[in-house]
This record gives sequence, C-alpha cells and structure tokens, in this order.
Amino acid sequence: MSVEARLLHLQAIQNLLAPYRYLYCVDLEVTCDEVDESESPRPLALAPDQMETIEIGLVVIDLELLEIVDDFSVSSGL
Repeated sequence: MSVEARLLHLQAIQNLLAPYRYLYCVDLEVTCDEVDESESPRPLALAPDQMETIEIGLVVIDLELLEIVDDFSVSSGL
C-alpha cells in the first residue's frame, strides 16, 4: 500500500471516529486447533460451533487524549 493510500485510510478512520470520545476494543479468545508450522493444511479437528470462549478482554481508549483509560479481562479458568 502506498504512503498516499495509507494516509487516505487513516484520514477515513479519523473522520469515522471524530464524533466519539471513547473507543472500546474487545478481544475474545477461544479454544482452537493447534497447527504446527511444519504441518500441512488439514480439516479442523474442532468445529467452530464447538469452540469455547476462554478469555474476554476490553480496553477503553480516550480518543481525545489518545490514552488507555481502563482495561478489563476475565478468563474461564482454563
């Protein structure tokens, strides 16, 4: 991507977020197949509907100060 294209992309994001003060970023971590780098592609052993959420994280960013103002995480204990 060219520098000009990146600048346009960043300006579009800035325009989209302009009316908001805070941004909430959510991170969901789920159980999944572990595939070794040396393995060839294969069908999933664990189907998406069998995956379980094992951790939920949240970060609150103040868009005026460009600072993280709070964060939260909870795990299922696995």
